[in-house]
Formats: sequence, structure tokens, C-alpha cells
Amino acid sequence: RFEVQIEVPKPRTVEQRVSILKVHTESMVKNGRVLVKDAPEGTAASKRLEKTGNEGVPTYDELLDILAVECDGMSGASLAGVSRAAASRALERAVTDFAGHIANESPSVIDDMATEGNSISDCLVTQDDFEKAVEDVFDSAKGGDYTETDMKATNGESEKKNEVDSVEADASINATPPL
Repeated sequence: RFEVQIEVPKPRTVEQRVSILKVHTESMVKNGRVLVKDAPEGTAASKRLEKTGNEGVPTYDELLDILAVECDGMSGASLAGVSRAAASRALERAVTDFAGHIANESPSVIDDMATEGNSISDCLVTQDDFEKAVEDVFDSAKGGDYTETDMKATNGESEKKNEVDSVEADASINATPPL
């Protein structure tokens, strides 16, 4: 049995974070589950845009850039967590909305809702879901990877500092593996 520890540094640049976020969101976008201007034709996202318009909706690349800036200081694992948390938020919202509609409607109205496309399968991850997921990940990591200074608000924007705990890093690098 081998016990090897490899330290993987946090992504330092916006481009590195965009690359990691793209890995974890690309399939959601290709399947039309992320509300972006350039959603694939015929998907739930493109149908929603046809109904409501695309005012204030970013393109996929714009969304990645926005998130990469907001996620400054996060590890790759935390960036993956942002994607999962955003999807969970969207699903929870869709289930709650759908359950609320069903509880308040008659069976004939429920049948009409299904033919109009109001179903749980129309679940979409929005920019708001991602932004709240970023907050959730930073909040859950307090006392872990991040410190209070990582999320210091400055004029409405988040300023995060990339800190390394050199004592732990040195201890894990210099540790002697078991025989």
C-alpha cells in the first residue's frame, strides 16, 4: 500500500478557474440545463429564452468569467462543489415550485400544465443559483480552506485572498510514509 500526498495548488488565474468550471458545467450546458443566451436549440433553456427573452441572461463564456472572478481563492474541489450546489439549488426550486402548483390545482389544470411544458423536467440552473452556490461554498469552508479575509466585501464586490497554510503544507511534505 502506498501513501503519497501530492499538493495541488489552488488555481491562481481567472483562466485556470474558468477551465475547471467548464469541466464541471459543460455537460449541463450541452443538455440545455443552464440558462445562458447561447443554449443549444430545442432544449429547456432555449425554450425558456424564447418565452421570456434573454434580457440580463449571460452567454456561457460570460457566466464562466463572472463565476471565475467570484471564486477567487477557491480550490478545484471547491469549484466542483459550486457546480453541484448550483444544480442542487435549481432542482430544489423546481421541485418546490412544481409541488406547490400541484397542491393548489385541480387534476385538469395539472394535465394542462404538463402539456404547456410546466414540469419538473424544465429545471434550469440560473446565474443566481451559481452566485448563491459560491456564497454557500465560501460559508461552508470557513475555518477550513478560507479565512475571514477571503470574503471581505469591498464596494459590493467580493475580494478574496489566496492564503496557504505553510505549516500544514510543510508537515505533510516532510512526513515520513509508514513502512
